[in-house]
Amino acid sequence: MDHSKRWTTTEYLFVFLIISIGFFLRYYHVDIRPVHHDESLHGMYSLYYLENPIVNFYKYDPLLHGPMLYHTLPWFFWALGVTKFALRLPAVLIGTILLLFPLFLKNHLSKGMVFILLILMAISPTLTYWSRFIRHDSFVLFGLFVMIGGCFSPIKPLKAILIGLGLAIQFSAKENSFIHLSFILVFLIYEYLFCMVLQLTHQTFISQIFRYLKDHPLSSLAGLSIFIATYLHYYTAGFIYWEGAIDGLYRKSLVYWFQQHHQERIPGPFSFPFLINTFFEAWWIPALLLHLWVFYKRQTWTIILFFLLSIVVSFLTHIFSNDPLLKEISTNILKCKIPLDFYLFFPLIAHAIISTSIYIFENRRAKAITAFLFFSSLFTYSYLGEKVPWLALYPLIAGLVFFSFDFDRTFHWPIIPIVILLLAHAGYTNYWANFHASGAPENLLTQVHTTEEFESSMVEIRSQMESYEQGIGPYLLVKKGETWPTTWYLHGRSEYHFHDNQRPLDSYNYIIGQPNDAELNVKLRETYNKEIIPLRSWWLPQYKEMNIKNLWNYFLTKKVWNRTGSQNTGLWIKKSSFSN
Repeated sequence: MDHSKRWTTTEYLFVFLIISIGFFLRYYHVDIRPVHHDESLHGMYSLYYLENPIVNFYKYDPLLHGPMLYHTLPWFFWALGVTKFALRLPAVLIGTILLLFPLFLKNHLSKGMVFILLILMAISPTLTYWSRFIRHDSFVLFGLFVMIGGCFSPIKPLKAILIGLGLAIQFSAKENSFIHLSFILVFLIYEYLFCMVLQLTHQTFISQIFRYLKDHPLSSLAGLSIFIATYLHYYTAGFIYWEGAIDGLYRKSLVYWFQQHHQERIPGPFSFPFLINTFFEAWWIPALLLHLWVFYKRQTWTIILFFLLSIVVSFLTHIFSNDPLLKEISTNILKCKIPLDFYLFFPLIAHAIISTSIYIFENRRAKAITAFLFFSSLFTYSYLGEKVPWLALYPLIAGLVFFSFDFDRTFHWPIIPIVILLLAHAGYTNYWANFHASGAPENLLTQVHTTEEFESSMVEIRSQMESYEQGIGPYLLVKKGETWPTTWYLHGRSEYHFHDNQRPLDSYNYIIGQPNDAELNVKLRETYNKEIIPLRSWWLPQYKEMNIKNLWNYFLTKKVWNRTGSQNTGLWIKKSSFSN
């Protein structure tokens, strides 16, 4: 197909329709799901900044990630009020803007593949979910979007400016920007050395970069200046907190991330990102298997045997994994905890090297860099200690881009029925994950989610408080553990206290604490009624019990193979409490 063929008005209207569907899926009832623990933190620290920017500006804390989110949300609160809708609207807008990404590739891919990529992104259950959830990752993805836009920009002086801005957005949003920068640097060095050793005459990316710097010095300087200025603006809270610049650069950021992923605060198997994308993205497994088949079908037996050797190593490591020494190595060093992990760990490394090298040798530049970014991101985010569903976003995005280039010229229209089936499943899963079970424990994307019962209770208490003037309404104390997301629901009310030891317990109309709190159970037994309210729920898969049947059942019907978990909280209500 002629990639330079002009697009018609009808085709652009079709693009507009797909993006409109994607926007609707991200926007519709975005505030219906209860506020997650993490969302409440993001919302409140942004609100503190809005209420008193001189005193309560955000001082970088790696636990809460970069400052960009906390500088952005206050504008939405100021314009729209402090609501769940305003809280999540930035994610909705960024998630919709990202749907423009395939258009940047329309001169490099066939129209059919651009449309398929656009549809997959628009109805992706995972991308839709995180476009309805306020997290720093939305801003990181937006930074990647801006940076890639710079790479593909036909206006050469604009390239460095957009790349610098894109990098600045990522570094101002979250610490995994260091990972993404390392991917790029490793690929540039590997490609250069590979071509030098084999004495290939290919033009490397490094040589292109140096030529660009030489030909466009002012644009390059502008890009660097934009990066530095943007980074400093956010980390220094508008150039008033200079310690934040050093903290974000290395002093706090790198140390914290290393410790957190080393400790594995939220544990899981190496294959966790692979499984998340398998469960929620219907194209994931078929695309991987088809890629491997097509790729090795045209390779020599030497290359095929090298890849098969990685599978043999996986098999042997799995078989002897119960040996005490090998178990220690595989668990703590390789991070392989279940059989599937072994069959991903070694083949991922082998195939990343093989595919990247072959594509460089054949001078297929787009495939070389997209293959490297996909397989390296899948391996890296699998290896990182914390197993959280939003990190699976990054290999998902990289995979969408790589497979678009990989299948563009091998795509045949007779497989359209299969594509339709995959899209139908994606549509069903999108509905299930984002509307039917958006906060249910069976939804593995939710991690640990606030229950509707708890939100309803907090909304009712706030409604009672607002029936009276500030400081006169019913008082509520959160004694332990449930400060988040309670603080979000009761923000701005002086009757809300937490960890307050200045007032006697019986001066509060409502008290929230652990259901088995001995002090509360004894002191409040006669004068308060106690209710048990579900606070959070989750599903922690028993990965060692996982088999093909379990995988298939969850993929197809979202039926879990072990029990879900939950955490309750106690709500003590004073018998003589306020009533409306």
